Amino acid sequence: MMKLYSVEASTNVERVALALAHKDLATEYVQVPYKDRSEVRRVSGQDLVPVLVDGEKVICDSMEI
Repeated sequence: MMKLYSVEASTNVERVALALAHKDLATEYVQVPYKDRSEVRRVSGQDLVPVLVDGEKVICDSMEI
């Protein structure tokens, strides 16, 4: 199952979440605190969301996802 890392009220994350739901793709949503994105940094090497993790593949940026 894919994991989508997000912060509350992110329109970029919402765009990705809508696309994943439209395609009926099973996704686990991981909400991280706005002020502590260490978990996002750990999986992607940067602090920005959304980040989609599918197995070993990590994709950053809503337009790339």
